[in-house]
Amino acid sequence: MTQPFLMRSGSLMGFEQAVNDLGGDVVDLLAQANLTLPEIRNGDSMIPVESMVLLLEIGAQQLQCSDFGLRVSQFQDWSSLGRLGLLLKHCDSLENITQSIARYFPLHTYAEDWSFREEGDYTYITRSEKYHGISHACQHRELSFGVCLRLIQDFVGSSVTASRLEFSHKPQSDLSVYKQYFPMDIQFNQESDRLIIQNHQLPIRSDEQSRLYRRQAEANLSKLLLDHEYDIEQQVRTIILQTLGDQQHSIDNVAQLLNLNRRTLQRKLKARGLDYKALLNDIRMTSACWYLQSSDVDITLLSEILGYSDVSAFSHAFKKNMQCSARQWRDQQKSPSE
Repeated sequence: MTQPFLMRSGSLMGFEQAVNDLGGDVVDLLAQANLTLPEIRNGDSMIPVESMVLLLEIGAQQLQCSDFGLRVSQFQDWSSLGRLGLLLKHCDSLENITQSIARYFPLHTYAEDWSFREEGDYTYITRSEKYHGISHACQHRELSFGVCLRLIQDFVGSSVTASRLEFSHKPQSDLSVYKQYFPMDIQFNQESDRLIIQNHQLPIRSDEQSRLYRRQAEANLSKLLLDHEYDIEQQVRTIILQTLGDQQHSIDNVAQLLNLNRRTLQRKLKARGLDYKALLNDIRMTSACWYLQSSDVDITLLSEILGYSDVSAFSHAFKKNMQCSARQWRDQQKSPSE
């Protein structure tokens, strides 16, 4: 049985204040998501990602606030990431931030990854999820990018402006609402979720005190990481999600990226009662259902995102697993008002 993804409750910093500002009942909303007030007030509690996603969606619906996730994001700062946030705050360059997130983000959650890639004059900050089986995570996604922009502005300066923000889901609010949080070009129903910033706005900064603090923080986080078991299934799922679109998701390539040979990876998966092909199929189908339900992405493009050789291969696989075509499945998920 797949273990549920967990996340530090610091990710919900500001939830209580946002609900109070909207006149809601904090305890009642938390109870509907099987969470408690002490859990979210203790930012280091590990809570199911599914509960967090559900909580934000319930809040948006019951408080009639389509930008609820974004409202919560405005109360967050580096401390929402706990010890990792304190380390990132004292990084002196984008390269340091990238390396720290790659190494230590599992201490915050296994449920998502952030990558930073420089290409030409721009830096692409991409967020990827490992829980596509949880439908309607739009509020959580928007909260994450609201926090991301706030942290970048704190790191670089409040005058920083991004060139474009791309979401893979359909808009949850009017564009004018999004512009209050993101003064930039915003696009929806895209292949991935990412923020694009010009490189000249991400300068290198350096001071001896920050370097000293960073070394101390890294030493503490390294000790925590040694005690933090990194599950082989979650590692494989992460790499498959990262490589599907480039069709680099073969078991040989995934094994190489894990510094294992093919047979060792198969043996490790078998010890957990897992099979690589079954994992790949599960990821593809849960991801496909998420895209079909939460976005208007074209099915041909969807087949490319999921690493199929062509749309007919995707259509055949989807119908075999879901007993209907992708288009029929999407239509079945629509509410009568859509």
